[in-house]
Amino acid sequence: TPTPVPPTPEPMQPTLALKDLRITPETTGQELVAGISEAESACMSAAMGDANFQLFQGAPLLASAALDSAKGIFATCLEHGNLLFLGNELMSAQLGGWSEEALACTTDFSMTHPELVYEALGVVELLSSDPSHPGEVHAILLDMYDCLDTTEKANFMVTMMSSALVATPFSGQDLLDILPASEVECLQTNLPEPVFAMIANAPSVAGGELRDAPPQLLACISAESLSIIPGEILARGMGATSDDSRACIADFSVTHSHYVELVRAFAEHAEDLSPEDFVEIADDGFKLFSCLNDEELMTFQGTYMPLLVP
Repeated sequence: TPTPVPPTPEPMQPTLALKDLRITPETTGQELVAGISEAESACMSAAMGDANFQLFQGAPLLASAALDSAKGIFATCLEHGNLLFLGNELMSAQLGGWSEEALACTTDFSMTHPELVYEALGVVELLSSDPSHPGEVHAILLDMYDCLDTTEKANFMVTMMSSALVATPFSGQDLLDILPASEVECLQTNLPEPVFAMIANAPSVAGGELRDAPPQLLACISAESLSIIPGEILARGMGATSDDSRACIADFSVTHSHYVELVRAFAEHAEDLSPEDFVEIADDGFKLFSCLNDEELMTFQGTYMPLLVP
């Protein structure tokens, strides 16, 4: 009788318990450690040092995850699936909490396109074999956007756009540079010299709405110029450098001249906005992304997607 051949054991599946982790301000590092394998935990302990690893477990996870060093340790020590689960949950927590449907959608999507999480965590160079694939990254961002509901899209857009507008302020000199010479001359004539100098030297003016501008300034600026200003603010903030991209954003601003103000209002007082405002921020943000070419979008993502996590 032939000797029975024992069955080949099934390979052990990686521990991916982090799919059930939901991060709140009260979540500690211990809850993350409880959901990973011993090997992952030992790797994190070795990378942080025993004392810091103990501190990590007792500290709020959102605060710990905000450290660049922690993101590198996550990328190095966590199994790939766990890293993707964690990255998606950090984005959800940072943006006010996604629905279960949205979180499941973005997580499933990142399993096929992990660059989404790599970009947000700022670990593309550590993990991606080819970090220079702008066309693919372009599609990833726009496809991921479809996972979110209207409010989630609005939070996503405002986080990125308001940060871009702050990081690339539209100065008083920028304003004067785009005005026709006749309008600049009008300002110099009608404004006291100290006021004109103050505008020229202002590091940032009041945006597309110019709500704080003195009446003499508005009297000198034509309606055509006022319609151009929001487009210039958006183009600079989004890093649009090509003629086609800038023209697309300029066309957008003609029919959406208050978009900059809407983004700022959301960032400051979201509770005052109507459901229609949320829809406008979400839908129009998608149109703005579509104005950028692949290289511009890759640069924008590399700069601002890390703001989607703590």
